[in-house]
Amino acid sequence: MLNPYRRLLQECGMTQAEFCRQYDFSKPTLVGILTGQYPNLSERMVDSIFELCREKGVSVRPLLYDEYGTPDLNTAYVRWQIEERKAFAQKYAKKPERWNKNTSPFQAYIEDTAGAQATFCKELKTDAAAVRRYANGESLLMPGAIYDVLLDIEYPYLPDLIAAQANWRDENC
Repeated sequence: MLNPYRRLLQECGMTQAEFCRQYDFSKPTLVGILTGQYPNLSERMVDSIFELCREKGVSVRPLLYDEYGTPDLNTAYVRWQIEERKAFAQKYAKKPERWNKNTSPFQAYIEDTAGAQATFCKELKTDAAAVRRYANGESLLMPGAIYDVLLDIEYPYLPDLIAAQANWRDENC
């Protein structure tokens, strides 16, 4: 399944660079949308792609309904993210077993499964800043963006990971 935002861009025949210029998006913002790193699309993100589709004569809602089962772009985007995450569920079903004063349980989990935070974020379609802050012990609680991702993949050790991270943070931060 293709990211619905990317699908609409393709249907309109516009490149990423052209879209960024015409709608005053930064390249990192559009890349974040297209790689699924936002938990949802902002009103501006939705309005911009809808305006482009109107200009190009693309019927958004029927396309979204036919391909994603919903006429709502945000719902289609979240469904796409969940489907993408589920493809990696087996890879991420490991319990973190090694961590130390310098490496949090969450960071150890990332290293053991994805190898790097960037890969974790790319594969599981989540926010890199939230992952970095939580892995470094800067967030007191697991951010909702990470929690939702781990629920979507039905991570079997979620309570254990949360408890280990909290204990590590209390002892080391």
